Order: sequence, then C-alpha cells, then structure tokens
Amino acid sequence: MFTGIRILKRLSTKSPDPRLQQQPLGQAPSLDDEQQQARQWAYLVTFSHPVAAQAATGETLVAPETLTREQILRCLQDACAHPVHMDARSVMLGSSVQLKQVSVWRELHQAGAGGAPAPAAAQIHAHYHVAVSASHKFSFAPVKRALLRRHGLASHWSCTHNGYWSCIRYVCMPSPTKSLASLDRTPVLWAAEGQHPPPRDCCHQPLTAAAVRANRTRAEDTAAEAGKREPRVSEMTLWPLVVDHKFRNTEDDRTAHMQLVSFAQKNCSPAVCEFLFKMRAKLPTLIDDIWDWENVSSSLKVARRSREEALRCAAAEGCVCNKAWSQLAEKVLTTSGIDKPALCKDILQLLRGGRCETTPVLVLAGAVGGEGKSILLKGLASLFYGAEVFGCPERGNFPMLGLEKCKMCLLDDWRFDSTVLSLATQLKWYDGSAITVTRPQNVPGVSGHFVYRGTAPIVVTTKQQDIDELTKAAPRDGEASMLLRRLRVYTFSTRIAKPAKPVPVCPRCFADLLMPFA
Repeated sequence: MFTGIRILKRLSTKSPDPRLQQQPLGQAPSLDDEQQQARQWAYLVTFSHPVAAQAATGETLVAPETLTREQILRCLQDACAHPVHMDARSVMLGSSVQLKQVSVWRELHQAGAGGAPAPAAAQIHAHYHVAVSASHKFSFAPVKRALLRRHGLASHWSCTHNGYWSCIRYVCMPSPTKSLASLDRTPVLWAAEGQHPPPRDCCHQPLTAAAVRANRTRAEDTAAEAGKREPRVSEMTLWPLVVDHKFRNTEDDRTAHMQLVSFAQKNCSPAVCEFLFKMRAKLPTLIDDIWDWENVSSSLKVARRSREEALRCAAAEGCVCNKAWSQLAEKVLTTSGIDKPALCKDILQLLRGGRCETTPVLVLAGAVGGEGKSILLKGLASLFYGAEVFGCPERGNFPMLGLEKCKMCLLDDWRFDSTVLSLATQLKWYDGSAITVTRPQNVPGVSGHFVYRGTAPIVVTTKQQDIDELTKAAPRDGEASMLLRRLRVYTFSTRIAKPAKPVPVCPRCFADLLMPFA
C-alpha cells in the first residue's frame, strides 16, 4: 500500500544498461540483445569499435573513432530522416523520426573484459554514446538498419532508460563504474527548437506525482528488506496521494483536506496519519499547492499568453452555448443602438496596445440599469483565468492589491469619484503612468510596496449619471476635465428583458464577435 514519499534528490528509476557499463574493447552490439519491438521517446545509442571488418549481413563496418562528433550527429540525423523499413507495417508506424534533442559523447573503451589490464600491444579505441529524444515514440530498428547500410555504423540501442534525462545522466554524471575523468566534457549538443540546455540542467528525473510515488515505493521496499522503519514522511509524501485520489478544493467544495484525512485513517500507515495530524492546520493550503505543482506546465503556458493569444485560443475553442450568447450580445448592442464595429475595434485596440497614453479607458455607461453591459464585460473576462482579471478596487488599506498579477482590469459598476481611489491616482492609472500598489508587509516574501508599470487595459461599466456629472464639472474642475479625456464612453440606453433561462458565457462567441474587425 502506498503511504508516503520523500524526495530530496532526483535519481533514475532505472539503472543504466549493464552492457554499457562493462563493455570491453571490440564488442560490437547487435539487434539480438535489444528489445526489437520497443517504441520509446528516448534511447541511448552506443557506437562501439567493431571486432570484424564486416557485419554479419555483409556491410563494411566503420570504426566510430574515425568520425568526429559532428559527423556522428549527421549520420544519425540522416538515418532518422530516411530509415530503412523492411515491411509495410514498419512504414505505417512512421516513415521518419522527428528528432527533438540529441547529444553526442565520446569515450574510450575499457582496457579489457571486466576492467582487466590490456596486453601491452593492445590499442584502446574510442566509442560514442548518443542520447536521442524524439517528438514521438518510434521503433529504433529501421534507424539502426539505415546507420549500418548507409554509413557502416554498428549501433546498440538501450531500451532501459525512461526518458532523455536518464540517457543524459548516464553520459554526463560519474558513477562507481565510470570516473569523472573518463567523461566527455565537450559533447556536441543539438536541439530542433533553439539551443540545447546544458547537460547538467536536463539530467535529473522530472519531478511528477508518478516519479514521487515510484521513488517512495522503492525506498519503502528497501527499508522493509533491511528491517528498518518506514522512511520519514514529509509534505511531498502527500503529492501522489492527493493527485491519485483527486482530493481537490473547488469553488463550492472546500473539503479536500477532510477527504484526505478520511482516506488516510482507513488506508495509510500510522506515520502518514501522524504527519497529517501535525499538518492539520496547513492541509487545505498544502493541497492547493500540490495541484499548483501538478499542473504547473499547463498553467505556465496559459499564464504566459498575451492578450491577443488568449483571443486566438478562444476563437479556436468550441462553442459552449449553441450560439445563445452571440444572439444575446447582438440584442444588447442593437437595442441600445451601439456602433458595433467601433466598439469591437476599441476592444481589439485594448487587447493589442494595453494601458497607455494613446489607449483610452473603455466605459460602458448605462442610463437606467439592466441594459446588458455586464454581459459584454463577462464575455471579455471569459478570455482570461482567475488572477489574470483584476476587479473593482475596494475601500481599505490595499485597494490595488493583485493589480501587479493581472492581464485585464474589468471594473463592474465603478464610480469615478475619490471614495476608493483618489482622482490623482486614477488619472495616473488610466493614462498608463506608474502607480504604487501598497502591500501588507507582514506576509512572507513581500518586501516593500510595488510600483506597477504594467499594461493591463481597463474596461468599466458605470452609470450614465456619473458621466453626466463629470461633464458638468469639467469646465470648472481640472481633474474632472482630464478624467473625461481619458475615457471612451458608449451609452447603453435601453433595458433588455431577462432571458428565460441563464445563458452561459462563451469565449468562442465573444471571440467571434471581435474577429471580423481584427
């Protein structure tokens, strides 16, 4: 029964192929000692010095040491681009291999079998290890065949590695059977996209719930065999436990910590239950953090999208409302006589240019209320996620807290007065100037206040009455006059009837509203 995990050091879950660790001089690899049906993302390929002039199939063999690292790389790239297939099924599985990352490493063979000293007349030959990562799983046999037939290179393809990181680790890290001095310090590195990372940066096992679980299981088994106590439980112990059983907080259900405790009482070891009791006050936050780590790659991809990219992604999604939102939005615009092309172009300008001197704040003003302004605001909000949207500042010591993290500012039912923010601060915020975001100083990791220079654009819904009062005050009030010059106002004059049933906000429909004017 899986009960816990502690990872302070990432280690390979599979040992390197022992045939590569103790490969004596002159032993050329063959297909017979490999898993010929293997289909993997990554392989460790070894080019050894041949023991004969010809292969069993008649090809003249080339000694790898006569080629440079760059030439070995080109031979592999050619073989992957034009593999030699023997049957239609092999072709169907993939006519070529799209390489993602490759690294070529040069080493010397051992002096003799088992490391025994070589005779005085013996020559120590060089060989190559090549770590290969592809964009898809592939069978190595057609590539191996192409290397032999077109380039005279006999190769061994190790199938014991569970990722590119494992292959890199074998060739760049010392071990009890491979000294630091024997490692190649000038390998050739190649990547299909951009620059290959430094080997030390990609030779560690990716930290995932599955990896944590596997390493913990191994640690528990080792301790049990030695008659020792269960390895110490840590916060990371809970990662695979939470993910495997989907103990997760939602907006309407914050009981994930109770679900975890209930499961642990019935199924986990006393050590895990004791740890949960010690952590009981922190469990809800820890569970949220676990899911942040589990989904960090996808979350990062979303977080780094520009506003225009968010719009394009929404345009590529499927409709979730059967065009009901589009019909409602058209009704809102038509009923109030809003210039649809002008409004859509203004929204596109906001998404492209962001907050700056030349981009006015977009204001949707309602004459009587219930005109449907918020329908458009919610459509715009649907392009973004969570903290990417900053809502109305609220009265208090930290009214702008969170602004530094957002991509869009959507102020629903906002008032252009000094109740929450001074007009001076608002003027700087609306025209793209830097403003100070006050932050609480008793929070870990927070030091000082934050000077915000971001470009998150601002869209506001408000009452037409407030705009009218600003207009009246403008001739005698300089701040009111400057404020009005920073606004682009659309007046919604007619109330619309509520739909018979709720209409879901649809990112695709909102994108379709804007894209014809892009």
